[in-house]
Amino acid sequence: MAKLRKFIWLIIIIILLGNFILAFNISQSFIENTDINLHINNKDISYESVEYEEDITKSFIKNEDIANLDQLEKISPIIVKAKVDDSAKREIYEGTTLTKVIIKEVFKGDLNQDSMYVFEPFDCYNEDNLSYLYSLDGYNIMNEDSEYILFLREIKDSNYTPDDSIYMPTTTLLSKYPAKNKMLISNNFNLINDQVKYYNVKDLDIISNNSRDIEKYNEMKLNVLKKYENID
Repeated sequence: MAKLRKFIWLIIIIILLGNFILAFNISQSFIENTDINLHINNKDISYESVEYEEDITKSFIKNEDIANLDQLEKISPIIVKAKVDDSAKREIYEGTTLTKVIIKEVFKGDLNQDSMYVFEPFDCYNEDNLSYLYSLDGYNIMNEDSEYILFLREIKDSNYTPDDSIYMPTTTLLSKYPAKNKMLISNNFNLINDQVKYYNVKDLDIISNNSRDIEKYNEMKLNVLKKYENID
């Protein structure tokens, strides 16, 4: 019996050690660029938009499947007005940035908290000693100076934060709208080899040259602001 207990404890120790090594390797892989704020204010860094390589429906609702605000509201369990917590580090993970936001107002969902963590599909990678920013479908990361209307879905936390849940946009393009900003976006920038200097597009709601995406976003934005901000 004593030998059996020792064997069981040995297995437990090996498993725990393996988990520690895995966690260490994950943090090590991003050791030099873990805070997205170190990159988004760099005037020389380039940006590119990428398409989802796998089935996007595993993580997001397809943008083309959303025809109007009513549909977006129905498939979004959480709708809030929020602002980036500029005192918190915005941690980079593979394919995403973890952003803590302060909740200003809850429009939909059972939330009893003052803040939440949101996975934004915006990332930074290094290649040939150069850093690049990229995002899914032209999603642009939240600006620390603005408040946003967010359409979100909840996922269970996996030890990324102190909270029980993390939230992510319902779609890549149609789930984030700057509050009180009625200015419509346009595609007045040029892509060179599918890239652009991020500094030139950092204030755009979405980073896209696709006229259909831009028209759809602008229409949704006007309807969101009219309903949630009473802006005509």
